[in-house]
Amino acid sequence: MVQMTRLALAKTTVQGTVTLQGNTYTFSGSGSGTATADKVPKAKKLAVAASNTAATAVARASIDKILAENSALLSDLEITSLISNNLSTTVVAFKPIALSSVATTTDGVNYTLKPNTIIRADQWLTVSNGINLNTGKYPFTNNGYFQVGDNPSSVSTTLKVTTTASVKYSADASNNGTCEVYDNGESIIDAGVTFENYDGGCLENYGILANNGTITNTESTINNIYSTIQNVSTFNNSTGATINNGPSSYIENVSSAYNNLFNNRGTINNSSWFSTNGTFYNYKGATITNNGDESYVNNVGIFTNNGTIINSAQWSQILNYNEGATFTNNNTITNSGSESFVANYNSAIFTNRGTISNSGDATNVTNYDGGTFNNDGTVNNINSSSSTTNTSTWTGTGTCCSGTTDCPGTCSGTS
Repeated sequence: MVQMTRLALAKTTVQGTVTLQGNTYTFSGSGSGTATADKVPKAKKLAVAASNTAATAVARASIDKILAENSALLSDLEITSLISNNLSTTVVAFKPIALSSVATTTDGVNYTLKPNTIIRADQWLTVSNGINLNTGKYPFTNNGYFQVGDNPSSVSTTLKVTTTASVKYSADASNNGTCEVYDNGESIIDAGVTFENYDGGCLENYGILANNGTITNTESTINNIYSTIQNVSTFNNSTGATINNGPSSYIENVSSAYNNLFNNRGTINNSSWFSTNGTFYNYKGATITNNGDESYVNNVGIFTNNGTIINSAQWSQILNYNEGATFTNNNTITNSGSESFVANYNSAIFTNRGTISNSGDATNVTNYDGGTFNNDGTVNNINSSSSTTNTSTWTGTGTCCSGTTDCPGTCSGTS
């Protein structure tokens, strides 16, 4: 008898607190991991190990950020203990189903989903190399595991190089499971189509993902579960396309061996967390708006803005930190929400060749803790309570506008 391969998916969340000099700070993170094996217990064990490792790395980054902001130190052992004591992991196993059970074909290569297809919570559907799937005119729902492309370890080198798997979403889709694009796969969301992640749904890309419509991360109704868009390879958000990242949801752009690149030519509305340690380009005409309280763009990689970024909500922010992190603004950044800000620190480099405007109440630009700010553009302190403060390295031939009728705010350490 042939033993059926089983897939397990584990999701781990981390939420805890750390007390520094009498002050308590909250850290959080999440991660997921998959594994296949001939038996469910083995697959689950391997998936949990992978998931915990991923979540631990994210939580560690969260704690490192707290330490950098407070100039306090914890030992590696203390940090590991903090994270380990706050890990919470769920794991589920899936049974594979044949594509032919949910889709029709006339040539064995090009498939169209049957009306109102729903992948159940315990099902695993794969679009294999060499196969093209179009969802057609009917809505598609994934509650389980939807895989585009074969697992590289199960594909011959020749097949992997010469064939790909493709999925085209031509009608609205909803996902509270996992939709994963493997490195030999491609997913395309058509113009006018909405792809929604909800209640912990994850859209994960190791191949090529092109959004020509709308991707929405909806806030989960389940505690400590986050809807996520994760790009590890190439993600293209096209002109006219939109990504809506709702409260308590994540957009993650992850540096990797897959030549990571996130291109935004459309609109990103971020009400929560948007982190990148890979390469991100915001093109001319593109817009990113942090429109939720304490929403942020968090960069520890390479970030280039040729478009517009707006911190429109209270405490919305752009953070650029860690050695090797570079943020280049060639166009416009506006801090319009109360106490919104741009911060560069912890040996990161921020280069401004465009315009940064502090127009909201108590808005600010700060450079500190070993950060380097190269200002070859303009920083405008438009609100009387706005400010630009440097306590580290400030260079460049640009201007910091303050103490005038147009810029009544203040500049400190910028000359």
